[in-house]
Amino acid sequence: MLRRLTSNFAAQIASLAATFAERIVLVGIVVRAWGTPVYADWVLLLAATGMLAMAELGLGIYFGNSWQNADATGDKQRFHRLVGLSLYCYGIVALLMTAGIAGFILLGHGMEKITYHSLAPQTSVATFALLSAAQITTIMRGSISQIYRGRGQFARGTLFAVVAQVSYVAVASVLVLVGATVPVVASIYLGSSIAIGILMLLDLRRLYPDIVFRPIRPTGGEFREILAFAKWNLILMAMPVAILNGPVLLLGAIGVGSAGLAGFALMRTMSNYMRTLSSMLSLSTTVEIVPLLHRGENERAIKLLLISGRTISAFSGAICAALLLLGRDLVGRWSGQADLFDTGLMFCLAAGAVLSAIAAPIFSLFMLSNQPRPAAISGLFQLVAVLILTVLLSPLQGTLGAATGLLGGELIASCLILPLAARRAFGIKPWHYLGLCLLIATVAGLWSGMVIVTLRALLTSATPFAFLAEWTAFALFALFPALWWSVPEGQRRHLFRIFIDRANLYLGRGASR
Repeated sequence: MLRRLTSNFAAQIASLAATFAERIVLVGIVVRAWGTPVYADWVLLLAATGMLAMAELGLGIYFGNSWQNADATGDKQRFHRLVGLSLYCYGIVALLMTAGIAGFILLGHGMEKITYHSLAPQTSVATFALLSAAQITTIMRGSISQIYRGRGQFARGTLFAVVAQVSYVAVASVLVLVGATVPVVASIYLGSSIAIGILMLLDLRRLYPDIVFRPIRPTGGEFREILAFAKWNLILMAMPVAILNGPVLLLGAIGVGSAGLAGFALMRTMSNYMRTLSSMLSLSTTVEIVPLLHRGENERAIKLLLISGRTISAFSGAICAALLLLGRDLVGRWSGQADLFDTGLMFCLAAGAVLSAIAAPIFSLFMLSNQPRPAAISGLFQLVAVLILTVLLSPLQGTLGAATGLLGGELIASCLILPLAARRAFGIKPWHYLGLCLLIATVAGLWSGMVIVTLRALLTSATPFAFLAEWTAFALFALFPALWWSVPEGQRRHLFRIFIDRANLYLGRGASR
């Protein structure tokens, strides 16, 4: 068990590194090589095709959980039948998606409303078709990828996705640097998705020769079961996709300039990476809290949840301050265009990420305790609020209006619906939890801000070395102290004793050699 947990955590770290490479490294190369107008069109095309991910309908969650259950109970016949059902359902989804995309391209004039026309019409259509095909193949890969989780090989399945991501980033980065066009990069994206899907199928055939990969049509009862389960998971699947891509498409539709959209995309990438880190932290602790709830140890579970919330709040507050005060320099070195940074826009996006981080342990608790309904309802309210506020504010304030809409939706979901639902489900005191976490995030942000201002006064140089020194010093003197302070005193002493014991053990081994 410990070995599997370690492997799963290592796979998550690898996935995080691959995501960093795609969102940060490749984006920086693309902006510098293509320029802001072309990058803005690329962002819009990615957003439009990214919406297609909602067509997955949450099937991956259903089949992954069902495979895991069948494997745990030793029901091989059901496990094998689920493989056929998965291939059938995903095949129908792929056919419907292909027909819809073909109709959109051949019969409509929607492409004219998606891009800024910095790309030729034929180039936009070709890129849209390639990215759509990549989305379809990625979704189809989900028909078999969850088999790894079902057989207790979660890390192995995750690493296949990491390989696909890394190979795409590596090849695309090199080709963009030597002058590759937008359709070429889209082709690489499609090619890597197809190649990894084939390799995954071959690997599964080798590992599990008893599994027959042949579609099986579901019975009426099986179909109703799939639909009943997918209802709430569809909302959970669609909500983040729509919130991620919807505002981008709306900004493009109302005619926000390409530079404004590019800046919005860059700063949102920064704040979303902060969300990803917070989500990983919450998951790593919540998996230990859920068993306590199952055993009826609610008081202890809530205590651990509060500690988790405190730590994540300190982390997010410190990072928020860093993005606000060091963000302009970061965007300048990242994209070569520091003027794309906007402090007001960054504040709204980073503040929303802080609220999301505070609510992340509660969200994870609902999901891991098999209670998706409250999380889905909060996500639905958040999506509706974001869309309404973005539609109302974006025509008046542009990208700042969209960021304000995102912040408003986060306030409703993270500070109202989720905490109140947690009170009913787990007995959590919502206002105590929120108040404490917001206070810790604020103090951590102020402390980090003072440290950064002091560093800037001492490091007046604008060299790359000074840039790295600023972020290193921020981590050492702002982030780590904030995290340490956020942990209750009793746990701090316990962690310190563990650190001393491990250090003595390591030094003792070194001396014996």
